[in-house]
Amino acid sequence: MKMRILASIMGMGLVGALSQQNVLAGNFDTHEQHAQSRQNTSTSVWRSPLSALAAVASNAYLTYCYYTGIDANVVSFDDARDMQDVVDLFNANRYWLTLDPTCSIENILAFRSVDGTQNGAGELHIKVVRERGNLIGFAAYRMKSSAVGEIIFLAINPVYRGKRYGEKLLADAVQELQERGAQIVELATRINNDAAQKLYIRFGFKQYACNYHYGIVSFQYAPLVEFA
Repeated sequence: MKMRILASIMGMGLVGALSQQNVLAGNFDTHEQHAQSRQNTSTSVWRSPLSALAAVASNAYLTYCYYTGIDANVVSFDDARDMQDVVDLFNANRYWLTLDPTCSIENILAFRSVDGTQNGAGELHIKVVRERGNLIGFAAYRMKSSAVGEIIFLAINPVYRGKRYGEKLLADAVQELQERGAQIVELATRINNDAAQKLYIRFGFKQYACNYHYGIVSFQYAPLVEFA
């Protein structure tokens, strides 16, 4: 029996792509940058009214970035650094991430394949975001065909909700898939995941299917394609 997988952003309950196969990936820290910036700007704040104003504005912006997380870097999944943390996050949130109770995230990560086998090995692109050594979230996606990209997983640790990390991972995944030739990007979420649906709609995804049997709703993002 083929596996059915959901991509999910857990912090706000945000979920992404349903598939008949499976897969996931990065690192970042703003705290030290923020503290260093405050130290650097404090030495020049009295040089002139203009420099003082610039320093205050810069410090305010960095503070905003730190507390919202919008300057977080999305980086590629590293087996040694990220494997166990991604496995733990996945297993703690299985309801949002898969419809298959036997789904092995370990195999999916190891083979980089949606179904967790050598079939399609390497098809999955995985990204992660980290903060002060802690995993914030991950995203996994693939080219389903030459013109269609598919987001399989999109998950955020609930501890880091409200900092726009889910939006950051989503934007990165969509951009890379488009760079690989995708004209349409697909994903799915559970029908009861209102927060995820709001995120996708806000980003520009449009609902195109609803499967009440499995309790999922599917979305497409195609800015250059007119929907019927």
